Amino acid sequence: MPDAAPVSLEQIAVFENRYGVSIPADFRSYLAVMNGMANTETITWDDEGVRFWGLPLSDGQFEKDFDYICPASRAWPQCRQPEADRLFVFADWCISASDFAIDFLPESPTYGHVFRLSDETPRPIYPSFTDFVNSYVVNRDAVIFGCMEEALTP
Repeated sequence: MPDAAPVSLEQIAVFENRYGVSIPADFRSYLAVMNGMANTETITWDDEGVRFWGLPLSDGQFEKDFDYICPASRAWPQCRQPEADRLFVFADWCISASDFAIDFLPESPTYGHVFRLSDETPRPIYPSFTDFVNSYVVNRDAVIFGCMEEALTP
């Protein structure tokens, strides 16, 4: 799967200023190495049907609804919970059968936590992006289907 070019600290700052958020350190490090999957003419995903979105880098990308990291309230309109304003979608499974989002609001008690969006109520599944990735590497199915107890079992 092709990786997108890493982003600069300046590009991260533009995103944070635009939305009034702060990207957690572990996700910021990920963006600095690999900004999601490359945006190609066709949708790119991994062997499990998961697509990792990149940070929008231009005004045109900021305006897109999908394929770039954006507020959950925009990518997942059926989610009308207060969390939707502070959660930002960074990946989807099976073309948005469910999405994965991170809380980017530092004042939130769940700042940095990863949520699974598969119905109207976001469900916290990991306390950090690092925990999400570590579990994803070990047991993708458990992560995709939101079974945190099983995620660390290969």
